[in-house]
Amino acid sequence: MEVLNSIIYLLMEWNLSMLMFIVYFVIISVSGTLINFVRNWVPLPHAFIQAFKFGKMAHTAQVNALVAHLEVPKRWFMHFYIFASVIVTVAIMQMWTLYVMRSPLPAWASLTLDVLSTPHRKPTVYFLAVNVTTAALGLSLLAAQIYRRLYENLFISVFSSGRINILHYIVGHTHYLGAVILLVSEAPGFDGEEQDVSISGVTYLQIVGTLVCFFGFAIQNKSLRLLAALRKHHDSGCSDEPQMVPGDLQRLSTQT
Repeated sequence: MEVLNSIIYLLMEWNLSMLMFIVYFVIISVSGTLINFVRNWVPLPHAFIQAFKFGKMAHTAQVNALVAHLEVPKRWFMHFYIFASVIVTVAIMQMWTLYVMRSPLPAWASLTLDVLSTPHRKPTVYFLAVNVTTAALGLSLLAAQIYRRLYENLFISVFSSGRINILHYIVGHTHYLGAVILLVSEAPGFDGEEQDVSISGVTYLQIVGTLVCFFGFAIQNKSLRLLAALRKHHDSGCSDEPQMVPGDLQRLSTQT
């Protein structure tokens, strides 16, 4: 029992969301380096390569049956955004309740942040104070990205019959959950302590950052529509013929 309590205490002390992103960064960086560079000189297990690569880059030589059974349809990408839209909507509602309605943070929300981040959270990022405007703007931009990607996945994207490893599927879900948790956990008023939270003016830097985000939204949406149009076919709905992919910076030949 003491061992279990010690484990729970350590988990509560660590910022699990931050730790998750660190682990993802290390694993993806190391795996990508091995596959893109090291395997030119050192052979890597086919199962490892198959689990990491998907889509047009999928590993098709010596397919591992076990890894193949741990794959899900690539069109399940939309599940990421369905799940994320629910999470970010709840976060926005809590932020509205806290900042606009001036109601205290519910116990369940505080406990969730304690477990998934840390009980010692403060409204700072790298020792820089975060104000209400910055937190609200950041969450709003993240929500706009999630809602837009959900719409694109439901109504624009034309998915191929490709598959992705279940680990990629898990990372997709936990990535958005962790992003929302980390953003909210470092926002004023979400540390569980009573304090006067007030909305300050928007700075020029925030305006520029917001414009850059919306520019990126527009470019990504335009690119996705172009790719979806290339896949559409009068008979089958998808085209397997080689296509020229339009782009603002370059044109690439790809097998769609």
